[in-house]
Amino acid sequence: MIARVAPALPIDRVFDYAVPELLRSTVRPGCRVVVSLHGREERGIVVEIGDGEIDGLEPMLSVESGPAFSAEALAFCRRICDMYLAPLGLVANRALPRRVGRSSDRDLVLEGELPTILEYLERAGQRAPRQAALLRRLLAAGGPVRESTLRAELGAIRAAAGRLIELGFVRDGRAAEPAHQGRGDAPKAERILVRGASRYDRYAEEIRATLGAGGRALVVSPNALAAAAVRDELERRLSMAAALYHGGVGEGERGAIWEACRSGKVRLVVGTRSAIFLPLANPELVIVDEEQDPAHKQSEMLPYFHARTAALELGRRVILGSAVPAVETAHAVASGAICEIDAGHAADRTWEVVDLRREPGPLTAPLLTRIGRTLERGGRAVIAVARTGYFRAAICRGCGRAIRCRRCRTTLGYRPEAARGACPTCGQKQELRCEACGRAAVRFIGEGIERIAETLAGRFPDARVARVDGRTIRSTSGRKAATAALNGAADLIVGTHIVACGPPLPDLRLACVLDFEEWTAAPDFRAEERAFQTALGLASRLSDGRAIVQTRRPDREIVSELCAGDLSAFYARELAHREAFGYPPFRALARVTLARRDRAKRRADEAAVGRALGRHPVDVLGPTAHPRSSSRSILLIKAMTSSDLDAACRSVQALGVPAMIDIDPERL
Repeated sequence: MIARVAPALPIDRVFDYAVPELLRSTVRPGCRVVVSLHGREERGIVVEIGDGEIDGLEPMLSVESGPAFSAEALAFCRRICDMYLAPLGLVANRALPRRVGRSSDRDLVLEGELPTILEYLERAGQRAPRQAALLRRLLAAGGPVRESTLRAELGAIRAAAGRLIELGFVRDGRAAEPAHQGRGDAPKAERILVRGASRYDRYAEEIRATLGAGGRALVVSPNALAAAAVRDELERRLSMAAALYHGGVGEGERGAIWEACRSGKVRLVVGTRSAIFLPLANPELVIVDEEQDPAHKQSEMLPYFHARTAALELGRRVILGSAVPAVETAHAVASGAICEIDAGHAADRTWEVVDLRREPGPLTAPLLTRIGRTLERGGRAVIAVARTGYFRAAICRGCGRAIRCRRCRTTLGYRPEAARGACPTCGQKQELRCEACGRAAVRFIGEGIERIAETLAGRFPDARVARVDGRTIRSTSGRKAATAALNGAADLIVGTHIVACGPPLPDLRLACVLDFEEWTAAPDFRAEERAFQTALGLASRLSDGRAIVQTRRPDREIVSELCAGDLSAFYARELAHREAFGYPPFRALARVTLARRDRAKRRADEAAVGRALGRHPVDVLGPTAHPRSSSRSILLIKAMTSSDLDAACRSVQALGVPAMIDIDPERL
């Protein structure tokens, strides 16, 4: 027996290995194995098994127990790697969890007749108070509740839950499935855009119909915080449990979910983009919520895939959901490739424009007045800030030069807890002293989210102020705190674009984009689109109330389109610009990043790449210096068709130079 193995290395090759007799009963396509490659032990994924001559082949060393790919999931992973020019072995090994753990977090739900439960509750009130408290909580919920949630609210309830399960009053709700219902008036198209803040009603209807007909469903959210919020929203609407899958979930639990998907035990999963590789057998429904969000694009490591594109490749019925869809999606709707459903708005809102030329900011007097009135009336407010950190940059008071990182030359920001300059690129901390004139006297510019949150906490001392950004939701405790803040534990929420994603928030009466130009002036052709989506997405989370946009140019078209909610005008103007300058959806796009510390060698690589691209019908912009790394340079490739772009990128890949190729980059 011969196994073809893709090693977990950045090489796009498979190698043949002889399967020893002892391993033949356990090896299968999709499993992880250990092999010897050039004298070193390496992990890999079995791609194919066949018969043939084994003389001269290295023997396979071992087969690892634990999660494995199904045939369908491995084939899908292979297609994604082919689309994004990524090595299969490296990607498959990253996607596959290391081990299967035993999750103790059950979903408890009432079982049996209500009169019998109430009769037992009355008897248990005095002699079994924990059982009684648990029954009351489940009665109030009306559906499954996660055991960890119950434990946080009621204390130690495992023994009480076990006794109630023995008595038949409670069961694990993970197996619960909704009854079959029809799809209502949903169109028959395979690709659907559901637009509007009330889209979660449509999600629930589609999932109920899919599961009721025996299918499986996957919901993909842009980040772990949004995934948890969508999971909770759907569980409430469907009265059933859903598995939650993202990088912050423990390795063992992710492995357990992976295997439960492969065995068919789990049929509804909510997760981030990594969930797209779960071995759900032929999912009938894939939903990509907040499909416009740049976090759906993996930009940190191979494969540089987009969850929206992958979903269209994976699902039989794909729903893209958003309050403000991506420009590419709007174009697909206009061309008839995607069918649109308008889910409507969740709340009435009033727009107010604050002119930053007349009101000193970023926390202007009109905004502070509105926040004060909102808090007095028992409402909550959310503020969107474009910059993370405390201060964006430190400037020498003597010569006016920016203080830069000695390691990578990025402009240093400032963090008060370190009392030193902090590099946002490489993490280097150094004294804030000008290299040109030697002075240590500096001034700070560009207030970030931390500074804004601190200022608001001082201005409104009785208000509960919370910060929600990429740093705060990185840990499990941070995500729990952010979720609690969004759901009512905070009166004032200060956040990045993350706070503009998700269902409407309880008692949210005021939403503000602090400095609109900070969003629109970003060095990216999608900058105005991102600003528009953030502002309208933030307003869509209002229960009801007022949305404020602070800007130095209130007469701009985008501001009037925003306040009028005129998506058609915005898309028409944006698409005209994209077509004129050759950007998606009218051109296929790729970014090539060349990385070498030796400048002469990097220049030679740039010349070689330029010659290779010159043989293809593509336009090349650059090379230009990377904005955050002195050892990298960037080229942008534009092509009329995806096939032309693919051929050009493969010719670069064939050169063997250290190049990172990002197909359809979200940021340039």
